[in-house]
Amino acid sequence: MMKFFRKYNKQLLAVFMVLLMVVFVGGSALQSMLSVRQDRKIADSNYGEITLIQQQDANATTELLSGVGLNWRTPLFAGQPPIEIVDWILLLREAERLGFAPDITQARVIAEASGASDAVRAVARSRGIKTDVVYDAMAQFRAVSNAAYAIASSTRPSEVELRSAARDALELVKIRAVVLPADAFIDESEAISEPELQAHFDNYKATEKGQGMNFGYYQYPQLKVQYVKIDRDMIMESVGIANVERKAKAYFEKNKETDLLFRTEVDTPTTVEGPSAEDAGKKYLNWDAAQNIAIAAVKKQHASEAAQQLSNWLTQYASGPWADAERGEDGYKTAPEAAKDLAFYAEMIDRIPNSLRFPGSVTVGETDFFEQAESLEVAELGSAAYRPERGAPKSFTSLAFSSKPIRDKVPTEAGASASDFLATFQTCEFPVVDSSRKNYYIFRIIDSKPGRPARSLAEVRDEVVADVRLVHALAAAETRAEHLTKGYDTIEDAYELDPDLAAFRKGESVGITSGYFEPTPFARVSRGDAQVGRTSQGVWAGVGLGILPTDIVAGCFALDTQEKKVGVFPMQDRAAVLLAESVETIRADEDELNILRNSLKTQLAGARFRDAVSEWLTPEKIQARTGFKLDQN
Repeated sequence: MMKFFRKYNKQLLAVFMVLLMVVFVGGSALQSMLSVRQDRKIADSNYGEITLIQQQDANATTELLSGVGLNWRTPLFAGQPPIEIVDWILLLREAERLGFAPDITQARVIAEASGASDAVRAVARSRGIKTDVVYDAMAQFRAVSNAAYAIASSTRPSEVELRSAARDALELVKIRAVVLPADAFIDESEAISEPELQAHFDNYKATEKGQGMNFGYYQYPQLKVQYVKIDRDMIMESVGIANVERKAKAYFEKNKETDLLFRTEVDTPTTVEGPSAEDAGKKYLNWDAAQNIAIAAVKKQHASEAAQQLSNWLTQYASGPWADAERGEDGYKTAPEAAKDLAFYAEMIDRIPNSLRFPGSVTVGETDFFEQAESLEVAELGSAAYRPERGAPKSFTSLAFSSKPIRDKVPTEAGASASDFLATFQTCEFPVVDSSRKNYYIFRIIDSKPGRPARSLAEVRDEVVADVRLVHALAAAETRAEHLTKGYDTIEDAYELDPDLAAFRKGESVGITSGYFEPTPFARVSRGDAQVGRTSQGVWAGVGLGILPTDIVAGCFALDTQEKKVGVFPMQDRAAVLLAESVETIRADEDELNILRNSLKTQLAGARFRDAVSEWLTPEKIQARTGFKLDQN
């Protein structure tokens, strides 16, 4: 090694001198390059650019805040969406712009008063820094918190708002009302022109159908299901039970006082030919009378147990081909070829063990295509449900429509289980039982039709014709209601004396939702909703009127200012017309109004405070109002 240095001494010295020169000449340039890298811009905002070193400083500050127990991610109270470092930087700058600059002296005083000084010293000591650095971080936290508090406090309700909210809940309107449903005025023989039908169809062909006049001809997704039916009654006819009479007698003794099958209508009399004195006065059958009933009950019990065992075996067998199936990107298992065969269920039945074979008890069926709204009407399966020993039951509808044809992807949110969502041809792992006959079913989806707008008028022609007639009928009902406002002292007289409504009054449509009503007085909002205010849901106005929309409620109150005090209000959601007559407006008692006003002051202020804090501290809102934009360079 020494020979090497001696041999190349001059060359090494020359290289060393060159390096010294590079450092001497280029040192400041290198330092400048490193500095530029530290100050690289990472984002822009309305409050200036954000650099990498500023982000690093913010990281250091928030670590100190966490060290002294201050949750900088939710600066005012828990339950808000947590903010990130960049949001913290933006909030601090916004707070300073609003006049809430960090005050280290104030932070120190508050820390000492709250007993946090020890935590400050501990954090400073553990990091080898001065306590003022920690107090400065706490001052920044307080600046952001103070700004949030000031923003939220500015939303407190005014005196006008409080009195208005209290009045809405306490002031009542008393009305007389007539409800005329449109369907009472339908003319089934009315001819509708093709242009009108086509125009109506075009308006609603892609809209989902709602209630009343909310028309829609969107075709909902449909499923087709193949199922295996396990008939409990057929099992009961052939089930073999050893010592059936002894078991029936034991069943009778155990259940005779609770099972309604063993009850009599009256006390058992004591006669010479009747039951013994031991049975006298009892309200259940004696063994001789109950024997056949008890035997049938035991057979039914055994048949139910056998049906359950059989359904479990079939479900397990059907799941076999799917055991190694991989899930795709959508979360559903890929159907194996064996399961796609529609003969799979029939082949499965042929493999049922002899111990579970009961002649004629297991059959394969297939449904027509059906929508979710029609699922309860599906023969045999409609009322069936999986009823676990623990937990809520799962209806056939919910199980079938938690599937790939309906949900493009298996949900991944917390609480969702991939096993609850079926791929096409996959047998549901939950056997369902109908509520009446106690038959078991296993099923799978074998085909589907996606949801889509109606293709043509011809596809839904009958429905469109009926709906256009309903439009005309509502107009006729409105005309009739307008007629009732004229020439009568009260709308009750108008309703009772109008000869054209005689058939309507005697028809099937008259009942709790149509006819003449005198509801109890109602307010603009319920007392419980006073702090929420007027909502689109409306107000419960009593039997007959039901829930009236907010605009109609307001219209009823406005009638008191009119000379005639009568108004006509179409109710689109109910396909009906309301004719209302104001009787009186019952003003709020001043003392009661003040009591509610004081209560609302606390409720509204608290609700608005939290809403305003949430609005100001939500990350998306922070970045939107501060003009945050990541640097793309």
